[in-house]
Amino acid sequence: MKVFKYLVALADISVGFLGLFFVIFAVTRPMLPGAAVEKQRLEKILQDLREEIRRLEEIKLAKAGAGQKLPAGQSAKIIIAAQAVTVEMAGQTKRFASTAAFAALAPRLSWPGNVVLYVDHRLPFERVVQVIDALKQGKQDIAVQIAALAK
Repeated sequence: MKVFKYLVALADISVGFLGLFFVIFAVTRPMLPGAAVEKQRLEKILQDLREEIRRLEEIKLAKAGAGQKLPAGQSAKIIIAAQAVTVEMAGQTKRFASTAAFAALAPRLSWPGNVVLYVDHRLPFERVVQVIDALKQGKQDIAVQIAALAK
């Protein structure tokens, strides 16, 4: 019975030391010196990249020609509506029943340097992409602007 008492006392002391070790470890938690330095370095890089993006956006906005009205003789007008695609170019108007019909004829047309797409906001964007892809199939260099169709 005496041996049992000593074993219980020894176990009690070892559990106490173990608890004391956990308390000391929790209070004086080791901090990796490299982790704090690495975090500061990454935050600095992130801040520099955000400033670079902001600067590039300002440059891009300064160069953008948005809001400029194109001369009627130098631009074509394409209206993409729910029912059809209408092309107004050089005083002539052509109406296509679908984007596929437009895509079949678009590469063979002689396009001016600027094209304005007027898009009905209710249309899926895939139709706009189909029209732009049809314009890109031609060998000409065309600048495309997209505008919302007011209805």
